[in-house]
Amino acid sequence: GGYASPADFYNPPAPWLYPTIIDAQNQGRAVYVAEGVTVTLTGLHIVGGNGSGLEGGSGNYPDAGGGLYLDQATTTISECLIANNRSPMAGGVYVNRGDLFMSHNVITANTAISANGG
Repeated sequence: GGYASPADFYNPPAPWLYPTIIDAQNQGRAVYVAEGVTVTLTGLHIVGGNGSGLEGGSGNYPDAGGGLYLDQATTTISECLIANNRSPMAGGVYVNRGDLFMSHNVITANTAISANGG
């Protein structure tokens, strides 16, 4: 994310100036990374996710990962905004037995009923 246009890939990205927005509009998770996948997410705005009713959590809160649900995957997240997502557990990001590498992100205003990972 962060390019002014598709033809602008030759210039360095500016994700805060030219946001690439993934907005789930409260209709489900914004991003799901499947088992065994290796992925890098850079310069994205991940918003509006809702993990309610989608399972993947544990205990009293069986639903998890409104913004991102990482399912036994290797994931690198950098220079992303993860905001205004919700789920009974881990409103922003949920990692189900995987490897997560994060740098230079803003994670804010996410909501979790369980108070784990809001």
